[in-house]
Amino acid sequence: MIFHRLKRVISLSISSNSLHRSQNPIFWRPISSKPITVSDFLINRHGFSPETASTVSKTLTLIRNPEKSDSVLSIFKKCGFSNTHIENIVKFVPQILSAHPDKTIKPKIKTFQDLGFAATDIGEIVGNCPWILKLRADNQLGSIGLLKDFVGSNSGVAKVIKRSSWFLSNNLHKSMIPNIDYMKSCGICSTQIGKLLCSVPRLFTFKLDRIKCLVKRVDEMGYDRKSKMFVHAIRVLGSLTEEKWEFKKQVFRGLGWTEDDILFVFRRNPGVFNLSDRKIREIAKYLGDAGGYDSSFLVLHPEMLNYSLEGRIKPRLNVWLVLQSNQLVNGSFPNVCKMRNEDFLKKYVVPFVNMVGKHYSADDGK
Repeated sequence: MIFHRLKRVISLSISSNSLHRSQNPIFWRPISSKPITVSDFLINRHGFSPETASTVSKTLTLIRNPEKSDSVLSIFKKCGFSNTHIENIVKFVPQILSAHPDKTIKPKIKTFQDLGFAATDIGEIVGNCPWILKLRADNQLGSIGLLKDFVGSNSGVAKVIKRSSWFLSNNLHKSMIPNIDYMKSCGICSTQIGKLLCSVPRLFTFKLDRIKCLVKRVDEMGYDRKSKMFVHAIRVLGSLTEEKWEFKKQVFRGLGWTEDDILFVFRRNPGVFNLSDRKIREIAKYLGDAGGYDSSFLVLHPEMLNYSLEGRIKPRLNVWLVLQSNQLVNGSFPNVCKMRNEDFLKKYVVPFVNMVGKHYSADDGK
């Protein structure tokens, strides 16, 4: 009898303890739901596009723990990620759906939060650079912190990563830092280096010897290292292979430019060397045919090559030629092209609308 009573007490004690443990969140474990197909999970459960589901299905066939994957997507939503960003993350890193929400996802997001990034910036960075979630949190923190120290702002970091989503995959201590230190030793100020980094991050992943070669070439072209144009020249040369550089010069020779002309223009406006060959030829031809401007005109005014032929040059030249033929204007056509659209309308179109209205609309020149 005593034995049976003791057995019953022990049994009740165990049952009570088990109930207590099951109600205690410390011991709670979610019961995995049944696996479902990727398409069912993404399209029917979360409203993803069929295209994204199709892409993910090539890597994953089943979502083995839908509740766990729900938690992963829930974290992104709570952090303010847009649907587009979330779809992009899942599309390029499908394995994220099976990641541990608390051990893998949250620490990566917290890295950005600890550095003061706004939810929108975090969404932009991770949404455009999903593989960053594959980095260890400490490596991620170090790279982002290093980049932020130099560009000076979270928006700057976001801009760099959006331009080159793979930038943080490089060892910045071995690539970016030596290049920055060398540029500083050349007398290039930090502000200019920062602008260059934000506009062309790829340049800072080059080997140091290549950067030294670029600086040497720019020096040989007669640039002053203290000039703001020095880093622009580095940017342009860094974007062109030797073959492409020679081909680009051949395009300008085709306009009738001499070697001195080419060098003169590169010193004044290196950016035009990044323009398409077709655009250069079309603008030069139109200005020659319609306006009577020879090759020397573009040598003196290379900025004309930056404008839209159809949107700005053609309509403004039509107006200019009509007014000029009636001796109603004087001055320089390049200056006319520089004007804001509102100013151009006010000065050259509105006063003579009966004469030039058919040549220009309010939408031209924008």
